[in-house]
Amino acid sequence: MKPPLVFLHIYKTAGSTLNRILRRQYAPAQTFSVENPTLDQFKALPVAQREGYRYYHLHATTHFGLAPLFPAQSRYVTMLREPISRTVSAFYYTRNKADERPFYAKVTQNIEVFAASDWQQNFQTRALAGMVDPEEAPADVLARAKRNIEAHFTLVGLTERFDESLLLLQEEFGWPTVNLTYVKVNTARDRRDPLTPADRDLVVAHNQLDLELYQFAQQRFAQQVAQQGPDFARRLSAYQTFNQRYSKLIHFPYLVKDWLKRQG
Repeated sequence: MKPPLVFLHIYKTAGSTLNRILRRQYAPAQTFSVENPTLDQFKALPVAQREGYRYYHLHATTHFGLAPLFPAQSRYVTMLREPISRTVSAFYYTRNKADERPFYAKVTQNIEVFAASDWQQNFQTRALAGMVDPEEAPADVLARAKRNIEAHFTLVGLTERFDESLLLLQEEFGWPTVNLTYVKVNTARDRRDPLTPADRDLVVAHNQLDLELYQFAQQRFAQQVAQQGPDFARRLSAYQTFNQRYSKLIHFPYLVKDWLKRQG
C-alpha cells in the first residue's frame, strides 16, 4: 500500500483543480481536508484516527508547520506558480471576495497595497517554510523552505507545467489516466488590467524570496522530468490528447452543476 499523501494547497496555483484530481484517487472516507475551521477538530482526533486517512488536503493558511500531525511515512505534494502571475491572480480573486471580509476590501484597494501587504509578501516561501505570519519568519526562511522541499516533498509541481506535474504523480502513484482528466476553466470574472512597469517592479520587490524559490523548484522539476527518459514527451502528448477528447464528456454533470450555480 502506498504511503498517505499530503497536499499543501497554496491558493491560486491551480490547487483547486489538483485537489479535485487527487481526491478522485481515494474513497471519501479516506480523505480529510485540514482547513482553519477544522484544524482544532483535526488536532483533537485520536492519533490512530488522525493517521488513518490516506489523503490530506492541507491549506497554506494552516501551512506546512503541521507536518508532525501526519503519519511519519507521508509523502507531500504542492504546486508553485510564477510569483508575479500568482500575485496578480490572487489580487483579483481576493478583490472578488471583498464583500466577505473587511480585510479583503482593505488589502485590495489596488495592486500596490495588495502586493505590499504582510499577508501576501513571499507567500509561497513562507507556506513551505512552515510559517504564514511574516512576523514569525526568520532570516533563513528561504533556506528552510528549500530544506522542507528536499526532505519531504515527492513533487513540487508547477502551475505552468500542470500536465507534466500530473504525469509525474501518475508515475509515482500508479493512478489510471482516466482518473487524471480535468476541464480547463477560466475562473477570472473581472477584466484584468495589465500591470504597469512600476506595479510590476513593486510586485517583484515584495516577492524576492518567492522568485528564488520558484527558480529552485523549476530546476528540481526539470531534473525529475529528465529522469523519466525520452518517452516522457510521447506520454505527455498522449495524455493531453486523451484529456482533450474525453474530459468534458467525463465531467459533463459537474460542468452543468457549476454553470447552474453561476447563473444564480
